[in-house]
Amino acid sequence: MDIYALLLEHIKSCDNIRIELDHMITHLRQKDDRFRRRIDQPEGYEELSMAIARLIENKILKKLNPRITTRREPPLALKYAIMKEDAEDFTLTKKEILKLNSVFNLDFYLSNPKIFRKDEEFIRIIDQYMNQKEKSLLSINELSYQLFNDEKFFKGKPDSRGEAILKNLGVRYEDLNCYYAYEPFIYHQFSRHNQEACVGLIIENKDTYWSFVRLLSHGATTLKINLLIYGEGKKIISSLRYLELLNLRTEEFLYFGDIDREGISIFQKLVEVYPSLDIQPFKSGYENLIRHTSHRSAQKTPKAQNYREQDIHNFCAHFEQPYSDRIKNIAIQGLYLPQEGLSLAGLLEEYGENRD
Repeated sequence: MDIYALLLEHIKSCDNIRIELDHMITHLRQKDDRFRRRIDQPEGYEELSMAIARLIENKILKKLNPRITTRREPPLALKYAIMKEDAEDFTLTKKEILKLNSVFNLDFYLSNPKIFRKDEEFIRIIDQYMNQKEKSLLSINELSYQLFNDEKFFKGKPDSRGEAILKNLGVRYEDLNCYYAYEPFIYHQFSRHNQEACVGLIIENKDTYWSFVRLLSHGATTLKINLLIYGEGKKIISSLRYLELLNLRTEEFLYFGDIDREGISIFQKLVEVYPSLDIQPFKSGYENLIRHTSHRSAQKTPKAQNYREQDIHNFCAHFEQPYSDRIKNIAIQGLYLPQEGLSLAGLLEEYGENRD
């Protein structure tokens, strides 16, 4: 259950006519372990602010004394009025809801008829489409454009109204006979004879990716890697789904990125989104990067990076001393070591078969 749904459920059960922001945050901490860890980070606060904005937009809450706010961005009012509904006003609306397609889960809108009124125009279009006997196979964006003249109505927006409506109705994209258009990634495959396991390695940055391509293409390397994927920064978090369409057999997946908050965050997101792949850090790559840049000072990141302290702790747990402390100190201080510090020359020195 997302933050908006958790707050909505809690507010509906409140007997009071007012509620404080601190009270809502405390409730979320108790109900959602994920939010308890994220609330002190920028991305967690942003989720909260989006949920509060939606509650206000849907006339569930109203700001009290909007000048008194948090000091964070965007500022949130500290106190709110709970807008109570007159049940008699929604008798006809609930009857209309009950006439919708039987595939829909109507519980959310029966409990929130005011939100139904706001979403009704779009729900009617989806309902009409669901009632069609024949539905062409379309991509999500193609169907979105066909129904709403907006190819991004379901996907492509941070707070997609279309996805929220489908979630409220309990509808999956498969129910609409549409498919997810996978975002492809660049990859290379390498043949390895007498290899015990097939290993995939994701590389965050372009130059380092091509250095690994050169290393592995010559074959004279101690690395047992048969699949190399260019992560292209954060893009890999969504594009790794492309694996589902490729007949690529891998028994182990490794990740190698910059040593900084964002690089660690990308790794942790991959672990969370693709648990079946059991992705692990490319330990020797990170350790060699630290050794090859020991004569240089880690620099301040060009711009602020969102992060979760728990992510840094989890990542460092994969390493022994002194590497774990070095990685932790760099990330906590907002510094970075780019993976380009381990150049092609360094890769040949560490992983070439002819090295001394």
